[in-house]
Amino acid sequence: MILVSACLLGLSCRYDGQSKGHPLAGDLVARHTAIPVCPEIFGGLSTPRPPSERRCGGVFTREGTDVTAAYDRGAQEVLRLARLYGCTVAILKERSPACGSGKIYDGTFTKTLADGYGVAAELLEKKSAEYGHRIYIVADEPYRELAYDGEEVPFIPAIYKDTIYCYSFSKTLSLPGERIGFLAIHPELTDYARVRAAIYGAGRALGYINASTMFQLVAAECVGQTADISVYKQNRDLIHTALLDMGYTCVKPSGAFYLFLKTPEPDATAFCKKAMALDLLVVPGDEFGCPGYVRLAYCVPKAMLERSLPRFRQLADQYGLKK
Repeated sequence: MILVSACLLGLSCRYDGQSKGHPLAGDLVARHTAIPVCPEIFGGLSTPRPPSERRCGGVFTREGTDVTAAYDRGAQEVLRLARLYGCTVAILKERSPACGSGKIYDGTFTKTLADGYGVAAELLEKKSAEYGHRIYIVADEPYRELAYDGEEVPFIPAIYKDTIYCYSFSKTLSLPGERIGFLAIHPELTDYARVRAAIYGAGRALGYINASTMFQLVAAECVGQTADISVYKQNRDLIHTALLDMGYTCVKPSGAFYLFLKTPEPDATAFCKKAMALDLLVVPGDEFGCPGYVRLAYCVPKAMLERSLPRFRQLADQYGLKK
């Protein structure tokens, strides 16, 4: 059982009434039983609600309203669910005043980060120590370097030592099909020897084979390198702006090369079939924990995106979206 911030699963419970659906969270949920949590909602706050940040030992809105009690109630409910379902892993929204782990906004509402935990994350941390049962973070981050718009992605193992870190060069270097990467654990991770042995055993049991020595050396030389991220940003701006102009609703990504588009009908699979009839290939968001959305990839030549726009317009017309 794992705890997952509900907004990461595509539920619209953020302060702005939006979700923060993350395909990796959805992929993890597809393989495990997840308990979605939103401390703010559990604490009695509405959606949408004024943005809040932690400062001076409490949680306050931009206008100065003290909402600490609601966050405390929500944190207690998250802890209750963790105990009830025996959750051993928590996947929580970064930087949040409720769920942030290691780095959160500093209370000035200037997007400045500071060391600290959200209220719920802090309670889980304390209870882990109190009950002698650690909560491990599994950080699957093949897209970590593919961030733009000034976004900074914290390196979780540097913040929380009980992290199992997964990485792939195929995304960073834009090498589709070259599934080479690594899994790393912090040298001070709790129960290091047993976790390492479990990872080795799982690898053997699943039949994974190491990459060739030459390609391992090539990958080592590429640490810190990326493909030209500006190309992804240009493609993002092109397709996002065009889809909004056609009347679609979509989430503007600040990294990677996927865009989630809200379908004009509840059945995302039906939308995909109509798109396919126009030679548009998109994937139902249900597969990524985002029902009612489809995922499209813009890691293609710009000319291909431009050729797709008239087809998206035809699809929009079928649904009567604004022009």
